[in-house]
Amino acid sequence: GPGRPGPSIPRVTVRVHHGGTCSVASGYRLDAIMRIPDADSKGAGRFPRVCYDPGMKAMRWFVALCMCSTMCGAVAAAAGDGPYMGKPFLGIYGATVPIPSNTLALAGYGVRIDWIPVGSSAQNVDLRLGDIVVALDGTTWSTKTVDLHTSFATPDGRTYPSYIATVQLLRADDEATNAPLSAMTVEVPISRYPRTAPGAAAGATTDVAITRPDYEALCWSLIRTNGLEADCRDLLDRLDRCEQYPDPDRLPIVRAVHRDPFLLEGVVRSVVDPLATKRLTARDCPLLLERAEHVLYAFGTDPIDTLPDAAALIDPSYVGTDLEGHLDYITAVLAAAAAVHREVFGAVTEDDADYIRTHRAQLFDAFAEVKMLSYDRDRERQAASVRLLDIVATLDTRPLLRQAGLAALLVAPDFTASLRAAAEASGKDLSQATVVQRQTVQGLILVGGTGHSRYQQEIAALYDLGGDDVYANNQGSSSWPTIPTAVLVDYGGDDAYEADLDFKQGCGDMGVGLLVDCGGDDSYVGMRFTQGAGFLGVGLLIDEGGDDVYRGLVMHQGVGHWGAGILVDTAGNDRYEAHQASQAVGLPGGMGLLVDCGAGADSYYCKGTQPTGYGTPGVFEGWGQGMGFGYRIYASGGVGVLLDQGGSDRMESGNFSMGGGYFYGLGILYSGGTDSDHYIGSHYTQGFGCHQAVGAFIECGGNDRYQTRDVAGQGLAWDEAVALFLDEAGNDVYEGGGFSHGASAMNGWTLFIDREGDDTYLFAEQARAGGNTYHGGTSLSFFCDSGGGTDIYSKRENNSVVTGGVHAIFVDLPGAVGDQQGAARQRL
Repeated sequence: GPGRPGPSIPRVTVRVHHGGTCSVASGYRLDAIMRIPDADSKGAGRFPRVCYDPGMKAMRWFVALCMCSTMCGAVAAAAGDGPYMGKPFLGIYGATVPIPSNTLALAGYGVRIDWIPVGSSAQNVDLRLGDIVVALDGTTWSTKTVDLHTSFATPDGRTYPSYIATVQLLRADDEATNAPLSAMTVEVPISRYPRTAPGAAAGATTDVAITRPDYEALCWSLIRTNGLEADCRDLLDRLDRCEQYPDPDRLPIVRAVHRDPFLLEGVVRSVVDPLATKRLTARDCPLLLERAEHVLYAFGTDPIDTLPDAAALIDPSYVGTDLEGHLDYITAVLAAAAAVHREVFGAVTEDDADYIRTHRAQLFDAFAEVKMLSYDRDRERQAASVRLLDIVATLDTRPLLRQAGLAALLVAPDFTASLRAAAEASGKDLSQATVVQRQTVQGLILVGGTGHSRYQQEIAALYDLGGDDVYANNQGSSSWPTIPTAVLVDYGGDDAYEADLDFKQGCGDMGVGLLVDCGGDDSYVGMRFTQGAGFLGVGLLIDEGGDDVYRGLVMHQGVGHWGAGILVDTAGNDRYEAHQASQAVGLPGGMGLLVDCGAGADSYYCKGTQPTGYGTPGVFEGWGQGMGFGYRIYASGGVGVLLDQGGSDRMESGNFSMGGGYFYGLGILYSGGTDSDHYIGSHYTQGFGCHQAVGAFIECGGNDRYQTRDVAGQGLAWDEAVALFLDEAGNDVYEGGGFSHGASAMNGWTLFIDREGDDTYLFAEQARAGGNTYHGGTSLSFFCDSGGGTDIYSKRENNSVVTGGVHAIFVDLPGAVGDQQGAARQRL
């Protein structure tokens, strides 16, 4: 990780070179720099420090020599120049050890293979755990520093897909423990990242009507003036190459903004603007579903006709005061939704459905424990996770939005008001726990009374007319295979939603689930995939009023995984509490959306369960609050959008949170209004991209305070990533630390923009460009504070332009961006 020195122990250094399109000796990328202990050194058995990646605490005993590399543009291969072929994955994980004596006429060191991940090149040949690699393509190592990645017999010593490596190794005899080790030679054809295939360069972004930002022209003007254009064009080429071999979960919207950093602000606004100022209610379900459609399927293409015309599909026979007529309507809608559900899951075998439901918890656990799925040392679990990914890849999830559009008819205010009027006119005792019910093929329909009720049975369509209720059932969530569509409407009261199982509280679990609470100070307590969540489905939770509390553990509060999970709170001073991977999270194939409307003073918290994988005392994992992430290296991430319309809010989170992306994901945090907000992050926070991903943080106004509990915050990009941090107005205080305030490294592109105000920058140097040892080439860090004002820096000055690093541009302007391009050029 940036600026994180490790202990003084022997190391394998994976220096990465990633050349430009004109370099014939370039183009290979290795995805790790690790420090590892050799077996006979002082401190043997202690865990090495993983220098760049989170969540590795459980895996520090081995080195990743996995050769997750990328070949760029026109590169030199052993047989001559060739096209880019994707990222190679060797898959040898182990520790340096001395070569045992009397085994070969060879002295020195090798690599003991301790782990071979699923889908790697090493898995497909006769390499075994415990083997000691003593030579690679004839290269041997006489010291403890083993550079596998530069030991191939290629022009620059690096590998690429289709290359055949020769590995010489020593192997023990399983049946004769005291026998000498046997020498063997194994040829290893190098394969690409698993699940990747050739793909288009990233979508027809020229057809997307996105407004370009004014700072784009200023940035390019300074790039050209300083002679940096060739390097920056090369950097864009590198970002483009990252998108040429996608896996099945790669989203077009992510591919577009990854290729073009200046497209990012416009794309963010295209996503959030229809929601940014509207007081959202159940009436807006079609709008919310249209936003999910835009992000998941329709970006850069013609709109998809997913939402149904109710009049054409369903006879609105509920008109009037006939309560049974309303139940007929509900029955008809559920039947129509079930027909659409079969379009998605009708061809899924019972065995595959059971496999998904049986093994998905292991997939979630693997992420929580190690973050990078290829590092999961539970072989059976890792293989099951990859198989699950492959099963899901065969499904077309688009009809789920059409199914959700049908379900939205049952929570539309016109219908729910008519249902209530029909119940009141029916002559039935509305104080009873059950006013009326009907069993259907798609599940139970029930209208509950106005008293204090407790619900424990699974219900497909539940309408509670009032009272302080306790929900301990499916709570507006689908249930495979008996309830493909579920809705819950609570008309009022201070209600308690309690879920001690996963996939509840407005969850689409291999189906569609909608929960609408029309008012009251409500409490939601859940475990995993609750409170507006979709797993192979669409889930919505809309709370239309009151000071509400949302609590849970991991992966909830607006989380989408192969579908959409949406949480909307219409009004009130609300509390969102979680421990990890929550509050607007997009997992592979998914969109997670959390919208808090109005000007309430809200509190968001996402950390506290798992210590950081970096080993930093007192720092926790977070992975939420507008976060899109994938299962590296097997599945690209989704899109997470956290939109708070206004109010003086407080957000606190652990590592990897607040508008960030990880492994081909896109995370967005958008804060509207002009109130003063307080943001507290840790490591990678407040507008960041990490490992081929994109993040955006936009704050519209107020005197805001930004803090980190560690380093790396407020606009940074690391490892072929893109980041935007934008604060529109206010006298802001930025407390960075280390790699912050517009920073980039390892082919990152960062844009930090503060448009106006008297701002204070503390504990960091603005516009910092770090090293590029992963790939070679350069990065770009662009920092711009405009609008004048008396800004305070520790190492910079007002009204100045400074360039440095490889490459960094600092700009403090006395006026607006568009008015200052000429003046900026004159001051260089």
